[in-house]
Amino acid sequence: MDEEMLEEEVGETEEETSTKNMWESVETLTKYYKEAVLAGDYQTITEIETAFYRLETEKNELVEKLSTLTEEITSGKDRFICLQVDFDNFRRRSDKERLSVRSDAQGEVIESLLPMVDNFERAKQQLQPETDKEKQLKLCML
Repeated sequence: MDEEMLEEEVGETEEETSTKNMWESVETLTKYYKEAVLAGDYQTITEIETAFYRLETEKNELVEKLSTLTEEITSGKDRFICLQVDFDNFRRRSDKERLSVRSDAQGEVIESLLPMVDNFERAKQQLQPETDKEKQLKLCML
């Protein structure tokens, strides 16, 4: 808990601190390397070169890890875009099918009512009004 508060106060994360420390250690190693070269201290030169080699190896590993993560992110974005396009296509297809089903249902209802309407038309033609009320009723049905 105290470390979190300390990080918040300082305003640096562990990664930032690690990177900062690495650069400070590179600067320090470079300074000591120059001093060792001037002094002719071959043992120190070898140790510092080994440290530089380790840092280079670590840097290469981090670059490779970054590359891998970047590829994964790109792949994830591509999959997301494909899924989004598939969903849009599915939505459009569903809307089209829904409208088609609705239109087909309306057509079927009208087709089923046509024989009944035809029967009413024939029945109306068969009627011969005899009274004034029947004549008025026939006029209303026209």
